[in-house]
Amino acid sequence: MSLKRVVLTLNGDLTQGFQVRLTLGSLTIAPSTPATYTPLVETTGQLPPAPALGQALQDWQQVYHQLLLPTRALRPQRIRHDGSLDLRTDCRRLGDRVIAQFQRWLQTEPFQPINLRLREELHRDEPIQLLIRSSNPDLAHLPWHRWDFVERYGQVEVAFSPPDADRLAAPTPDPTAGKVRILAILGHSAEIDVSRDRALLQALPDADVTFLVEPDRGQLTDQLWEQPWDILFFAGHSTTDAQAGRLYINATDTLTIDELRYGLQRAIAQGLQLAIFNSCDGLGLAQALGDLHLPQMIVMREPVPDAVAQQFLLYFLQAFAANIPFYQAVRQARERLQGSEQAFPCASWLPMVYQQSTALPPSWADLAQRDRPTPHRPNPLLALVGGGLVAALVVAARLAGLLQGAELAAYDQLMRLKPDQGLDDRLLMVEVTAEDVANQDPDERGEASLSNAALEQVLDKLLEHQPRAVVLDIYREARVGEGHENLVDLLQRQQVVFPCSQPLEEGFGVRPPPELQPDQYRIRLGFTNFPADDDDVVRRQSLYQVPATTSNCPAEYSLALQGVRHYLHGEGIGLEWTDESISAIQFQETVFPRLHPHFGGYQGVEDTGEQIMLNYRSSAQGVAPRVSLGEVLTDEVDPSWIEGRLVLIGTVDPSFKDDHLTAGHGKMRGLHIHAHAASHLLSAVLDGQPLIWTWSNPAEMAWIVAWGVTGGGIAWGVQSLKKRSLAIATGIVLLYGGSYGLFLLGGWVPLVPAVLALTGGVVGGAMMPSLLSRTQTND
Repeated sequence: MSLKRVVLTLNGDLTQGFQVRLTLGSLTIAPSTPATYTPLVETTGQLPPAPALGQALQDWQQVYHQLLLPTRALRPQRIRHDGSLDLRTDCRRLGDRVIAQFQRWLQTEPFQPINLRLREELHRDEPIQLLIRSSNPDLAHLPWHRWDFVERYGQVEVAFSPPDADRLAAPTPDPTAGKVRILAILGHSAEIDVSRDRALLQALPDADVTFLVEPDRGQLTDQLWEQPWDILFFAGHSTTDAQAGRLYINATDTLTIDELRYGLQRAIAQGLQLAIFNSCDGLGLAQALGDLHLPQMIVMREPVPDAVAQQFLLYFLQAFAANIPFYQAVRQARERLQGSEQAFPCASWLPMVYQQSTALPPSWADLAQRDRPTPHRPNPLLALVGGGLVAALVVAARLAGLLQGAELAAYDQLMRLKPDQGLDDRLLMVEVTAEDVANQDPDERGEASLSNAALEQVLDKLLEHQPRAVVLDIYREARVGEGHENLVDLLQRQQVVFPCSQPLEEGFGVRPPPELQPDQYRIRLGFTNFPADDDDVVRRQSLYQVPATTSNCPAEYSLALQGVRHYLHGEGIGLEWTDESISAIQFQETVFPRLHPHFGGYQGVEDTGEQIMLNYRSSAQGVAPRVSLGEVLTDEVDPSWIEGRLVLIGTVDPSFKDDHLTAGHGKMRGLHIHAHAASHLLSAVLDGQPLIWTWSNPAEMAWIVAWGVTGGGIAWGVQSLKKRSLAIATGIVLLYGGSYGLFLLGGWVPLVPAVLALTGGVVGGAMMPSLLSRTQTND
């Protein structure tokens, strides 16, 4: 197949005139070989200023737009003339004036060298491609189809092209069996009928049509990305405002071409050849698509009546699907619209072709039989390697401590989501409230929360009902004065456990009460310190630590553990130590293995002494039953709440500033944290509640790498962005659900690193082949 290609490049405007360059050549297209272009003629000329032509065009457009026939443009509601006879007559008259002035303009002397040269070089019976290249928007609105050269040469059709479109034509691919793939968008259709468009497309031979009916932006973008298309079709409302085209894709959403840029670039890269916008005022759409180098477009240069749009589509598809060459099919369909101009003046002006200047004219047979680029699918091995490399980076970041904060936050979230376990009725908390503090003699109480008299009363009443132990979370460094001999006797009772505090970074800590003899320290004295993380959150509990030689607190065991020892003693269970290789505390079969510096999400946590994770009890009512000091002193507490229980006494008066941040439970008083710690130990020993455990470091690394490789597998196996995002979301849901399920069993597995490895693995798996290819190219 061969045709002559005529390119008129016009620079200027109607006010100043145009410089015109004619380029004429022969284009030969043969199967299985690249198209060849042979230049034949190049000459220049001019078109003089034509302000009267510009004014005539504006006058015609003004009347044409006033017809307000049912068109495929959304416009503000105005008084309808319903295409009155007078307006139609005016439209035809003004159209004739535009045609007359346009034809005289093309007959002016400066343009004749071009006009005559065309007729010398071309034959009337040969196929001719005529391209008008200019950045001036007015030229596309002029009736070039009424140029006597176009009317005399029956196989020429005018097309418009952006001035900088110099890409080489793509080679004609080898034919293979297939169908023409059409993506048909049926947009907002108020007051128009797009069902006719749909029926015409469905009746096409050798076509595979996918319809999107009033889609949203995401649906349209996904279709452009997910598979190759030959033709993009749009029917509905569209407008051009300030030279920017806008599509009304549904009743609420509009889009410019720029807002679909990446999806359209993807579609063009995958072989999109032709876009048909059977909608109004499409020049802005054509110019924007021209910037993306779409080969061919058919648009309507003005608002188009609904009936005219349907007729043009019918005539064009009938001709094009019958393998009539593209330009001839457009010309036939456009010229047949003249039969409708009695009702719809100037209908044959409306359709136009806009294309890249070097684009080859498509044919229906070529589109149905051509090779189509398949979506890029990375090498599976490279994709998996890419995912694994990203996972390795995540592992490195984790070992460097960069993910510790995020992992601890995820741990807190899992702790918060634990199901309600109810109150632990093995415990009772006696709270010294602000009211209790205020009810005591301030001279006798001093700076403490409990005076000697109040402490004597509460111990007397509690010990009367035989609790397993009474744990005091109230420091007493001063010796009991005269007149409180009964309190001294009560303090000697074996069930009473006293607190002291190990020194922090500075100081010597808080001493135990003087009444407690040193030989009782290992049984009845516990330290109150909580190991807090860098964010001041208490996630761990310390069971045992060797006191510093300078410490005022000689306690080796924690306050909660000492209380639990007394409680379990009543069950016939004693504290033991495992063998030296493990060196951990145990009660019967329950072993409390100590934390190591890289336990779970921790990277280098201080692990002095015997520490475990504090598995907070989840209960909307709190960890254990609570009563106030006043209720105990006034005998308002049922004795059954005391008998056989572990009783903890502490201050909850805010003025004593004993608040601590906790994992998943916000701020909490020290008394309540000790109760959680005691409940955790009792639940582990007596109820079989699992302790917080983790995998070994190599197992955690393997877990993270496995998720990174899974991400690489998704990148290889799932090409659709929407489906890929869905696969990632599904993976994250599975990760979160699996992590939560394991957490209920005590397992703390790497959640955040696995999520990062999965999502990053998808990116790495998709990018690895291209990065490798780029490296090889650079080499």
